[in-house]
Amino acid sequence: MAYPISTAWAALRAANLHKSDALHAQAARFGLSGLISASIDVGLTWLLQVGLGVLGQGYARSVGYIAGTLVAYMLNRRFTFREKFSARRFVAVVVLYFVSWLLNVEIYQSLFGWLHENTVLTQTPVLLIAYAVAQSITTAINFVVQRSIIFRPHGGSKTIQSS
Repeated sequence: MAYPISTAWAALRAANLHKSDALHAQAARFGLSGLISASIDVGLTWLLQVGLGVLGQGYARSVGYIAGTLVAYMLNRRFTFREKFSARRFVAVVVLYFVSWLLNVEIYQSLFGWLHENTVLTQTPVLLIAYAVAQSITTAINFVVQRSIIFRPHGGSKTIQSS
């Protein structure tokens, strides 16, 4: 049985998107990085909020978001945009992800509360729907800002060559 990540990587390699800096290639790599980091994010959010029930919505969502964000930064810097470490870029990503986190948690909590009060859905589907909506909005914002501002190639920018 093929795993989703290995299948996605095989598709990227077949289309030669793993080496390209074109928009569609970066978007595909960003998407794959996002699947990995989102799995960590939503899994940890669910575990803390529903599975173990040790944290409320906002705290569980924040812990999951921070863990997923750290993974996303590492993957996006090296894999998606193929850039070496830069303190300026790191600070820019921290600021971007902080603003995204504020927006993400607000959307998540608002939608979670509304769905929980106004539907017959149990906590897990409510969590997944609220997570998907909040994450979709902030992911789109993050990609546009990272590609057009933070990881935009500059004249003498040194990128990491993929092998």
